[in-house]
Amino acid sequence: MAKKAVVLVAEGEPFIALDLELALCDAGFTVFLAASCEEAQRWLADERPAVAVLVVRLTDGECAAAARTLVLMGVPFVVHTGVIPEGFDSAFASGKFIAKAVGPQEIVALVRSTIPADLPEPPLRAAALRADARAAGWLPFED
Repeated sequence: MAKKAVVLVAEGEPFIALDLELALCDAGFTVFLAASCEEAQRWLADERPAVAVLVVRLTDGECAAAARTLVLMGVPFVVHTGVIPEGFDSAFASGKFIAKAVGPQEIVALVRSTIPADLPEPPLRAAALRADARAAGWLPFED
């Protein structure tokens, strides 16, 4: 059975996040929800989504660090926003913009069109790599 593509959704509005999660799961995706920029960054430290849906600003600030991380990882992303603020981080320009007024199905269609056909396998998690290195004797100590 094929593995489901993982979508990171960084959205601070609970009802919008729930709508997106339900629509994306119904479309066959696995979804990780992040309600803050910090939560999205923590998740991205160990995981690689197939695509992400970000808002520009969450309760703890602008999600520029997450956008920059996605650009560095080569992960496509959708910027789901009502207003494009003045002076927003240039990393957001790498995403595809869609207005918050659209319904979840339009976002699902954009997410589908954004995922590359030759989707790379996600890398092993950092914890799994450390465990393998420890088992091989390369890391003799516990962290």
